[in-house]
Amino acid sequence: KYTVHESTLVSMPIFYRTPEEMSDKEIVKCMFIDEPEILDAAIENIPAEFYERYSINKSAPFYLELLKKNVDKGSAITHLAEKLGLTKDETMAIGDEENDRAMLEVVGNPVVMENGNPELKKIAKYITKSNDESGVAHAIRTWVL
Repeated sequence: KYTVHESTLVSMPIFYRTPEEMSDKEIVKCMFIDEPEILDAAIENIPAEFYERYSINKSAPFYLELLKKNVDKGSAITHLAEKLGLTKDETMAIGDEENDRAMLEVVGNPVVMENGNPELKKIAKYITKSNDESGVAHAIRTWVL
């Protein structure tokens, strides 16, 4: 049910590929989707060396993401800010889950949703309204415009 949810959310059809069909593909991100307690148990069994090569975090209770190191929102926003000639203080990012941590850590104005991960709120400069209350729009109106 979570796979279908994600497929619908991002308007991306679901395709089945065999390992042989994927052997020549560069995989940048793997997303594991299951019940939260199953993912939490799986996290406990991830070998330590995986954390040296990959960023591993949950983006929702039922999504576990595995990405190549330095392929994250923090690297992307840093690259974009450099291209645009923006200083750290001129950047803002808005997030709510662990997959947003790298992005929130590199900007001068990290904003976390009211219903966001409590650990992320510790690094936030601002807390905005929840996702259900148009928190992104509120943050932009309040701290940008």
